[in-house]
Amino acid sequence: MNEKVLILNLPGPVLKSGSRWFNTTKSGAASLKYYPYPWFMGYATSLLKENGFDVLFKDAVAYEWSNEEALKCIKDFGPKYIVCDPTTVSYEEDKKFLKSLDKEIVKIAVGKYGYKLSFGMFRVC
Repeated sequence: MNEKVLILNLPGPVLKSGSRWFNTTKSGAASLKYYPYPWFMGYATSLLKENGFDVLFKDAVAYEWSNEEALKCIKDFGPKYIVCDPTTVSYEEDKKFLKSLDKEIVKIAVGKYGYKLSFGMFRVC
């Protein structure tokens, strides 16, 4: 199997996957230099690799990437699937970012918010 999967902790001013409490600031960048490791994303990456997927995991929050830097990563890797963990706090930013992606890329929402509200969010993506 050679399906390309990008597991992406979405860019933006919210500490997301791996954080018990989502944190944002008015300045548009996380105020803490503490970036909890997104364990479930790391674990999913290992499982996909073990099962023959071509998978790449990038933590745009920890890299402090802009949307443009994340988009470059996506373009360079060329995934068929993107797995992300949107949050209630970052809903509008996450939706805007995901809508900017190629429509051929399958977006898979995971986590608390992704599980509960993904159909409404991704209907527009």
